[in-house]
Amino acid sequence: MRLIYLAVLFALPLVACSSLFWRSASLPPETLISGNSQLIYQVVYLERDSWNPMMGTTIKKSYQTRVTLQDKKDSQAIKELPNINSWILPGKMTYVSETDSLFWIQGIDDEYGTLQRKAGIAQNIRTKGFSETKFWEGEKELIHLTPSPNGDKVAFVFTRSNSSGMPETFLTVWNHKTEEKPTQNHKLPTWDESDGSPNPNYDLIWRSNDSLNVKLDKKSLTWTASGLK
Repeated sequence: MRLIYLAVLFALPLVACSSLFWRSASLPPETLISGNSQLIYQVVYLERDSWNPMMGTTIKKSYQTRVTLQDKKDSQAIKELPNINSWILPGKMTYVSETDSLFWIQGIDDEYGTLQRKAGIAQNIRTKGFSETKFWEGEKELIHLTPSPNGDKVAFVFTRSNSSGMPETFLTVWNHKTEEKPTQNHKLPTWDESDGSPNPNYDLIWRSNDSLNVKLDKKSLTWTASGLK
């Protein structure tokens, strides 16, 4: 019993130190391919051990997303962009090399993975970084995005609670070249974001710069400038 007490006593300073000091940590990087460009983004943060060893996880804060742009043909041609000041989930960023435009959904609060989010669009990132960034915070529960082939438009899927407190799913298309924010929302009959397969049952697929196919399991709808049908 005395040996156990001494072991615990000597271990306390180590536990206290690991619970006191913050250390750098990161999540696995995500890679996007567009044309001859490769964009890599990685969530970085600070973490420390909890004072309560029964918690089973570390305490995390100060999320940021590191963004690197690289030429696929020249591994030495690397451009480090400024960090985005929040977390970005896997699959929630897209790069269009033809127009050098970046689209993403990032967190608003400092708790990874919550539905408190906003959309960001940055143009000419090779030359101007994030100086030409637009944000949209009209709907917080953004869950999916995809830009048009020329990058002029970006489609989002988001959820919103109705008057009864039940979640409803909507599609909106933002022409960020001509609009300060999206102006039309279209209610979707269903959506499932959990399918991470290469050919998901629920997806947004651009057929042209002005036509979007909304894949809903065994059903599909088409969005054009005239609406959703």
